[in-house]
Amino acid sequence: MYNTDMNQLPACDYLDVRSANDVRITGTRVGLEHLLEGYNAGAIPEQLAIEFPSVTLEAIHGVIAYYLRHRDAVEAYLHQSCRDSAQRQAVQ
Repeated sequence: MYNTDMNQLPACDYLDVRSANDVRITGTRVGLEHLLEGYNAGAIPEQLAIEFPSVTLEAIHGVIAYYLRHRDAVEAYLHQSCRDSAQRQAVQ
């Protein structure tokens, strides 16, 4: 079973936890899931900086390092986020 409580993770200057299902890159409207989708598809940080110009290269590196350090918990969040998104689309 997945534990999706992002509030239980250590603090990260690069992440803004707005709710259990809304984690964004600090100072932007870019969701964590969007940045990591690109990263997991093979994009390098410089490519992500071009794709998400509101996110600094420093923040991208910081988020990737955070993801690698806390992979299980972040993957749980991503799984739940995907499931929540699918449920919202099914309702529409």
